[in-house]
Amino acid sequence: MRLIERLEDLESLRAQWDDLASRANAGLYQTWEWTFASAKYHSDMDRLYILTAWDGSQLVGAASFVWRVHNRRLVTTRDLQPLGATHPETVEILAAEEYSRAVAERLAAHLTREAFWDRLLLNSIPTDSPATAHFLSIMQDQGHYISPHTGRPLLVVRLSSSFDDYLATLHRKTRKNLLRKARGLARHCTVEELRPDQDLAEALHRFLELHDLRWRLLQRRSLLADQRLRSFYGEIARLLHERGWLRLTFLRSESRYIAAEVVIWHNGRAYARQSGLDVSGAWARYSPGLILTLKNIERAIQGGLREFRLGLGDEPYKRDFGPEEIPTTNYRIVSRALETRAKLLFDALVQRTRKAVRTVVASSQAGGA
Repeated sequence: MRLIERLEDLESLRAQWDDLASRANAGLYQTWEWTFASAKYHSDMDRLYILTAWDGSQLVGAASFVWRVHNRRLVTTRDLQPLGATHPETVEILAAEEYSRAVAERLAAHLTREAFWDRLLLNSIPTDSPATAHFLSIMQDQGHYISPHTGRPLLVVRLSSSFDDYLATLHRKTRKNLLRKARGLARHCTVEELRPDQDLAEALHRFLELHDLRWRLLQRRSLLADQRLRSFYGEIARLLHERGWLRLTFLRSESRYIAAEVVIWHNGRAYARQSGLDVSGAWARYSPGLILTLKNIERAIQGGLREFRLGLGDEPYKRDFGPEEIPTTNYRIVSRALETRAKLLFDALVQRTRKAVRTVVASSQAGGA
């Protein structure tokens, strides 16, 4: 295993990483582009810890983490967590198929030998992740404690060969409602998509304005109000636009833009990421955000894609598109090191004691009243 801790070292691996991602049938969040943009996001606050596996001069596997220190009052823990700027993301171990078990063995051996970490946190791992499954099994055999918890489901629309065939899979009432709204909206709006030869900066600015507006109208803070996260989206949008993977679409009513959605096409899949919406006009009754997603599903089918990924979570509006639910699991791996076990046991005892004291105090106050 070779450790990468600097952005410039990760940048130099771009061609080899692309080759590995192709051989591993990688998802979007395992690409060099997503890894590099996420590494830039973390580089000024966390230590990068990207482990790469090699067969001679060929890159055959990678596991991208950040190392973060958490101060838990009386106890400090050193956590490794997957490299990812935003949630929800499913960041798995990247390995060429024929090296899946070997990469898992090398990764487990390295982390067992290097005792600097206390907890390894793996979130939203799907059940069909072979390299990760091998890794977890080996870590358990090595004596590390693994605590699994049910994660949020990953919602995936399996795309048909035609849009009409896809619509036929939806519940009759849902289909009728979506088509009625689409017809109503078509009288007011047109769909625009950022072309490869168009300026990204202007379109991205327009998207961010709609994204911010949506949350202001809801009187809630936007996720992208965080300037560092905003910079991450600017960086990843630039990288994906250069590769031709970015699909930034808008609904436009005359000179006014009323909805926007960021969708990324990669390796036969479309990933719906972020959206923006103006719900202050008369068109709001036609659910423009919902209809724009439907339009993006139609375009994905026309593009020959096989999946449209709606992300993690079970928000009701996502169910309208007839997705399949893929279970995921969150894993907390606790190091077998005695120092780790001792301080986490101490922390648990402190938390239980505090909880018991609060219960006693609350009971005494209730009795006094």
